[in-house]
Amino acid sequence: MATGITVATGITVAQADEGASSVSDSQPTETVIIGVEAGSYFPHYDDSTGEYEGFGRALLDEFARYAGIELEYRIHPLKRLAVSAISGQVSLRYPDNPYWEADLKEGTEITYSHPIVTYVDGTMVPPNRLGQGLDNFYKLGTVSGFTPWPYFAAIDEGKITVSENNSRTGLLHQVLMGRLDGAYLSIVVANHQLTYGLEQPGALIFDPTLPYKKSHYHLSTSTRPDLIRKFNAFLREESARVVQIKSDYRVEEGLSFIPDY
Repeated sequence: MATGITVATGITVAQADEGASSVSDSQPTETVIIGVEAGSYFPHYDDSTGEYEGFGRALLDEFARYAGIELEYRIHPLKRLAVSAISGQVSLRYPDNPYWEADLKEGTEITYSHPIVTYVDGTMVPPNRLGQGLDNFYKLGTVSGFTPWPYFAAIDEGKITVSENNSRTGLLHQVLMGRLDGAYLSIVVANHQLTYGLEQPGALIFDPTLPYKKSHYHLSTSTRPDLIRKFNAFLREESARVVQIKSDYRVEEGLSFIPDY
């Protein structure tokens, strides 16, 4: 039985127990609908070709083979994805985190997998700005819809203004041009864009003296805790394969030295 834990006022979530092993069959035993997040967020995920690709797809396809199921991917914008997962319109959601969409999740029991992959959302700055801290930081950029939670106090006090951009590449370009002091986003995604999108690797770097958030992506459900138990077993029993997929996509590259904020 799952054990309920409270992570925020009025939000009850459940952490699945260990112990549910599974054996792959030659034919899928059922088709499971999984909601995944829309957008270009490589190496984690990307739907720019019309198909869901990236680390998330590679890992989840491997889980499907392990569990003997077929996954039907449904790509949703973030807010719609949250609603679909909470209401049970999709059986699984990836990625998710117990602290996301707290207002929408209030009163709903959601079962989360064990942590899958570490992420760090932080501020990318030009090398000559590294280490200057908040006292010399005034103009922050974010991707539209991406909330810079660690900066809320400074924003509320009027110390920092926030500018949004629909494009991660465009956002990074604004910092490179000096129009913004820094950009707040996933540092792994930012480094991928700098290297392969802008062809300027290292032109911006993560500043650990500025606010950041280090946490994990989870698989979640509001209707199928049995699948989360299977997924937890998959993470445990196929740990070497999981590590290899992470390495292939470099989703945790450079994160191990960053302490919890």
